[in-house]
Amino acid sequence: MREAIQTNLTLRHGHDVWLARTGTEALRILHTEAFDLILLDFLMPAMNGLQTFMSIKHLVMCPVILMTAYAETGCATEFAEMGGSGFLRKPLDFDKLNAQIEAFYFGREIER
Repeated sequence: MREAIQTNLTLRHGHDVWLARTGTEALRILHTEAFDLILLDFLMPAMNGLQTFMSIKHLVMCPVILMTAYAETGCATEFAEMGGSGFLRKPLDFDKLNAQIEAFYFGREIER
């Protein structure tokens, strides 16, 4: 999935994409690099996406989108209450991902 997202965002849209396999790896990268947008998967080794977001939200000033295969709306609600910017269900719909990214860049409303 990570590689498919990277291909979509890099080749089709010209974005630079960094990949982190774990929340710990993401934290390490965020201490040295700045980003315009962060995509987090809910299910990751060691720390889940919500735990990772709690650890990074004071480090970043960019939108953070959480992705999950779980259909629970509680996860999306909790993420929004924590300050998350967006939520996408998997399997990932690249049109919806691209629409959210464009909304953050251009201030457009997102169709849900």
